[in-house]
Amino acid sequence: MALVIGAGVLRIAMALGLWMLAVMISNNPPLEVMAFRLKAIDALGYNQEALHILAYWNGIRDQYLETLTFSLVVAVLYKIFGPHPLVISIFNSICYACVGLLAYGITKEFGRHRWESRTLALAICFWPVSLVWSIAPLKEGPILLAIFGFLYCFLRILSGQRLSLLNWLALGLGLLISLFSVVFLRFYMWYLFWAMFPALFLHQILPPGQDRTRPGWQRMIIAALLIMVGLGLSQPFNQESIVHINPVNQSSSLFKTQDGLFAYNLVDTAYASSNGSAESAKPPSASQAIEPPGILQKLAGKLSFIRRSSVRLGGSSLSPEARQGEDSVDITKDFQTWQGVFRSSLSLLKGGFRDLFLFPYPWEPWPEGRGWGPVQLAVAAQSLFWYLILPGLAAGIIIGLHRRPAATITLCLWGLTLGIMLAITTLNRGTLFRLREMALMPLLLLWHPWPYLRLWRLFRKKGSAN
Repeated sequence: MALVIGAGVLRIAMALGLWMLAVMISNNPPLEVMAFRLKAIDALGYNQEALHILAYWNGIRDQYLETLTFSLVVAVLYKIFGPHPLVISIFNSICYACVGLLAYGITKEFGRHRWESRTLALAICFWPVSLVWSIAPLKEGPILLAIFGFLYCFLRILSGQRLSLLNWLALGLGLLISLFSVVFLRFYMWYLFWAMFPALFLHQILPPGQDRTRPGWQRMIIAALLIMVGLGLSQPFNQESIVHINPVNQSSSLFKTQDGLFAYNLVDTAYASSNGSAESAKPPSASQAIEPPGILQKLAGKLSFIRRSSVRLGGSSLSPEARQGEDSVDITKDFQTWQGVFRSSLSLLKGGFRDLFLFPYPWEPWPEGRGWGPVQLAVAAQSLFWYLILPGLAAGIIIGLHRRPAATITLCLWGLTLGIMLAITTLNRGTLFRLREMALMPLLLLWHPWPYLRLWRLFRKKGSAN
């Protein structure tokens, strides 16, 4: 507990120090300096939108207000504590400290040793790139807190351990709030929570592991009902992360419209109106195999729409496939036959795993700039650190499947499903670099020191033999 609190205090001190440094090195506003230096330009937008909302609240509300959901959160914090970006830095630091506490609780559900739980909790608290994101008005901190809150409540309910009435109320309310918060801040996550229903049955079917009992059908039903209620409450926000507020002299409302990039969720015709639509693809010849079901072709159309849109938005960190243009990322032509479906799926998975687990490469300066600057060196160092972690992550998944199979599959289901879908659809790897923490941080809790301890024993054995 003290270590996690210390991590939060260190984050706050780091934010104050960087703000002072920004004031010293430039005459521009500190937030602007840090946003450009840290490649977090969207922080400027959240801050500006929040100030606009404050003006809307303090003025005559005779105009229609449309704002990003996180900007609304920033505005509320500005209203309570004062309109300064440092308020969000402190808020984000507290969020990451709370994430550390939840990470400690989740690892205890896996029966980890105390020192392992502490190590993983501190690794989450001090994750290098998150130290940067907690400085500016960015939503990574509260989103990660909500994700860890959901996973903790979900696994705790299904742990099979005895729970008091107060525990039930806290876990149920925590699950609902966490689920709603995730969807409110990142609307497309609404669809991911449906993948949690299969995990419910796994906790009943698979062995519970040492010192654990099966949760029972009653707990499964309660967990399923809680998720369904959470999905129902958050459903108005499952199409975009924008809030619309009517003028005060009209009926106030929060409602949704379709986002241009993600309209594929409900509107199948959106893809047909774009370049490279399904109708423009050449039909297979008579010599080819029978066409796959129409649902796969629709899925290909939706994926192609967002992939093409991602290429159209551009950026300096596009994947190798995206650099060849929009047509190169269109998969509808491959989904005309079963052979094409298989071939294209393997290609998508290969590229997805590459961008999810290996980018950015430590030997290439990124973010792209002129040579190796401080930011590029820091990113390269983190990439090397991540590569060192990967063997322990692989070992941890294998060990977890043996000791706590249902809980391990739950984290893998969350991390790999979300991570691969983000990697397949987000072809700007700079954007993916930030988004993927929603998937990788929960997976990191499965890390196990076995490969490193084994290697250390081999070195010691060879050293003693010599």
